[in-house]
Amino acid sequence: MWCATCKDVKISNRQIPVTLGRVGWCSSSWIWTVFDKHFRPFKFLAVLDIIHAVTSLYAAAMADRTEAEGSPVYRQWVSWLWSGEVSQVIAALAKRQVEVGLPTDDDGPTSARRIVSGALTYLQNQQLRMNYPLSRKLGLPITSSHMESAIKELNYRMKGTEKFWRTSPPRCDLRPDEFQR
Repeated sequence: MWCATCKDVKISNRQIPVTLGRVGWCSSSWIWTVFDKHFRPFKFLAVLDIIHAVTSLYAAAMADRTEAEGSPVYRQWVSWLWSGEVSQVIAALAKRQVEVGLPTDDDGPTSARRIVSGALTYLQNQQLRMNYPLSRKLGLPITSSHMESAIKELNYRMKGTEKFWRTSPPRCDLRPDEFQR
């Protein structure tokens, strides 16, 4: 989840939307409680990481289908998601749920019924956080994957298997335009 102000902030005579960055895992219900309490009063906008939504859609579109059958469905659903037509995606998932049936106690986590039900519930719960056309218009990130990748690279460089620290505890001072060991 990303959150950003709906109001622009003036910096160096330019109006720009302010992005706070990733606040927590978008599928955790507790983070939305924190968001509603601490960020929404200040007109922040919650944005569901599109990768999470797309992953759910792919799993539901491909459940009990061949690649040839599921791919066109997936492409249609992602197209609707991208264009902000989330209600159409939810309606299509509800129709797919009727086709495969409701999950039973005997269904495992990889059953088509459980996968489609999970995707449908997830998108219904996250619907208000998937206004991707508005997010793009405001210049907000719709995924955190680039930040996660940067953090992974930083961790790799600083915590590699051949890294040894001279200070105890290990310390690295980072300064603008300078790296000091």
